[in-house]
Amino acid sequence: MRRIANDLRPASLRPLFLFPTLALALLLAACAASTPPEEVVDAYLSDTMRGDARTALERWELSELGPAPLDLDPGQQSIRLEARRELAEALTEALSAAGDTLRWERSGLTLYDIRDGIANLTEDEGEANVATVEVNLAVDRSSEPALEEQLVFTLWKGADGGWIITGLDKGLPVLEGFLEELRKA
Repeated sequence: MRRIANDLRPASLRPLFLFPTLALALLLAACAASTPPEEVVDAYLSDTMRGDARTALERWELSELGPAPLDLDPGQQSIRLEARRELAEALTEALSAAGDTLRWERSGLTLYDIRDGIANLTEDEGEANVATVEVNLAVDRSSEPALEEQLVFTLWKGADGGWIITGLDKGLPVLEGFLEELRKA
């Protein structure tokens, strides 16, 4: 009977240690790469300025996120989400129409740590799960003074550590005049 030689060498344990090390490095990089809330707002405004409304809207949370008021029934929750979607779409469309005449300056950032339904101010972004970013917008117009508006964006930190826009300090009825002027400009 002929014998078959075994050319297989014992497996090295080095690849087994490589996987956890690589996974840890990727996890740390993802946590470190979390975009701060003010940069999320800047990215949203940059997307609109370039006319990329689809990408800009992806920076908004258009489904329920975070703690919803317990006293809302499903119909009220639906109305709340629809109003958020309408506001996001109307603002994004109007800002996209302004194009490269849009300018902005961030004028404030406030971070909140919400626990047990109580909002506590914090300076540590790692502890925060809600943020507000105040922005002064201006749209240059050739024959008239610049159109100006101040908005405060509200952002929520998701479970993945990323920030997403959830609303504004003003509703659509209050912003309608500004949005109409943007569309004209």
